[in-house]
Amino acid sequence: MADTLQTDHQPSFHTLQSDCDPANEIMEIRNRLLLWYDANKRDLPWRRLAKLEDIDQRAYSVWVSEIMLQQTQVATVISYYNKWMKKWPTVKALSQASLEEVNELWSGLGYYSRARRLHEGAKKIVEKFNGRIPRSAAELHKEIPGIGPYTASAIASISYDEATGVVDGNVIRVLSRLRAIGAESNSKIVTEAMWTLANLLVNKSRPGDHNQAVMELGSMICTPRNPSCSKCPIKEFCLAFKQTEQLKEDKIKLKRSISFRKDRTDDTEDIEEAHCALCLPSTYPWDPNLGVSNYPRKQIKKPPKEETYFVCIVRQLIREDSKTASHRFLLVQRPNKGLLAGMWQFPLTLVDKGWNNKKQRDVMLAYLHDELEIETSSIIHHSRDVCQVVHLFSHLRHIYKVDCVDIDSDIKLNSCCSSGLLIKWVTCKELQTSAITTVIRKIFQQFESQQNETGKKGSPIKKLKSSKTTDNKSKQTSLLSFWK
Repeated sequence: MADTLQTDHQPSFHTLQSDCDPANEIMEIRNRLLLWYDANKRDLPWRRLAKLEDIDQRAYSVWVSEIMLQQTQVATVISYYNKWMKKWPTVKALSQASLEEVNELWSGLGYYSRARRLHEGAKKIVEKFNGRIPRSAAELHKEIPGIGPYTASAIASISYDEATGVVDGNVIRVLSRLRAIGAESNSKIVTEAMWTLANLLVNKSRPGDHNQAVMELGSMICTPRNPSCSKCPIKEFCLAFKQTEQLKEDKIKLKRSISFRKDRTDDTEDIEEAHCALCLPSTYPWDPNLGVSNYPRKQIKKPPKEETYFVCIVRQLIREDSKTASHRFLLVQRPNKGLLAGMWQFPLTLVDKGWNNKKQRDVMLAYLHDELEIETSSIIHHSRDVCQVVHLFSHLRHIYKVDCVDIDSDIKLNSCCSSGLLIKWVTCKELQTSAITTVIRKIFQQFESQQNETGKKGSPIKKLKSSKTTDNKSKQTSLLSFWK
């Protein structure tokens, strides 16, 4: 190998040979993938259901699993999937469920818009297609809410044996290493290259198994960190593996200007300034410690937007009998559109960066009084700064500052406030099965932990003197002084 490795290579470098090529590279990769998959595939509930004779049942079982598996690990999904399929075993059964029921079962799985779109999709299939799920990837993508190109291709290949490839995170990682594609993984040119490769490589006789094999390989062998290259069935065809091994053998210390010679023939003229849009860019140095994990090149993420919320846990003491008492907690339903649509949460307000603690509590006070119709005289205790929770979404970083107030046991609230907000009381046990978000669960867990640690001592508590006045202005003034 030359002292300085060149970036020049043949146009076919990042693709694969055609079926008619004597080397038959594609056929060999297909065969090796399926042999490995047949011997090593995991026994997963959706794979068992995908073998059902009823074609709509097959498609539905795959659809549910693919939506749940988006951004979520297999180990987490299994229990949710089993509960879902037991409760709603068919598209028709799901279409008859309420969104509230769907959100309750999905609670804790995250990315809640997925559940809503599954529900919307089921209703559309029943109403428009009489329960018959569309029979092609193109039609699935066009007609069903929440089904994108990947999900449509997964359903069609696994359920209908449609010869179409799939492209998800695992597939991108496998193919980018297989063909040394180092451009930014979410760029248009890489996306197009991935779909071209996936469709070229897919096994026409067993497309569903082939696609699952590639995804399984990415999940179990060709992992983001510390991949098990020695166990990979297609390592002989992997350019990233060849590159890493060659550099190890030659003991070359890579510098920013060094890249792997990518020509397939020995008679290619060296061109120092040659550039390929699919290669690792010169501004992205090869890290010899990463080896094949230099591929794929991850997109440059913007720092998440940070927001702070003030949360008020409102609770009320309820007596089951003369000797037993427990608390119930107030939940507010989020709007039916937007982030976490239709989910339930504790009362909370967005905090402006310039607000001090007093201002934050004043805004929450106004929300409780004006939006939830909690009268000032009903609040009897207030615990400040009971906990603080940080929660990361894909593009957001939320900080939740939490207080707790207790209201009089005799006070009754309307389930539908004049502001239009829906509220409900839930016991501690009911809270666990309610359609609440992951962050609300985290807040409540920390709140309970804090309560257990501090007992009755806890954080500073103020008691509001009872007032029989009916003058709203007097009540508001009284509560304002209470929060100071």
